[in-house]
Amino acid sequence: MPVVAVAGGTGQLGRTIVDALLADGSYDVIILVRRANPTAQKEIGVPLISVDYANVDDLVSTLQSHNVNTVISTITTLGDNEPELNLIKAAEKSQITKRFVPSYWATDYS
Repeated sequence: MPVVAVAGGTGQLGRTIVDALLADGSYDVIILVRRANPTAQKEIGVPLISVDYANVDDLVSTLQSHNVNTVISTITTLGDNEPELNLIKAAEKSQITKRFVPSYWATDYS
């Protein structure tokens, strides 16, 4: 099955997308996170992969080692677009990743 990585998949929108992908049953899903959270991983039931959004090479390695075909970004980009830009660069450099869905859904919850 194609592997879909959801960046920010533990947040509100990201979790909704993860749940929809899992319900479809046509994809293997992983979630890219800034910090490991074993409780969330157990609750959601898919691997949570800790990544450094400041390191493009690390992101490329993660995408390739997990055979990620598609990246869906739901990371918050309010004020700092560097994490998403680096994720885009990594997806472009990856020899496996073919699709990237950028985050247009940043919400200011304050």
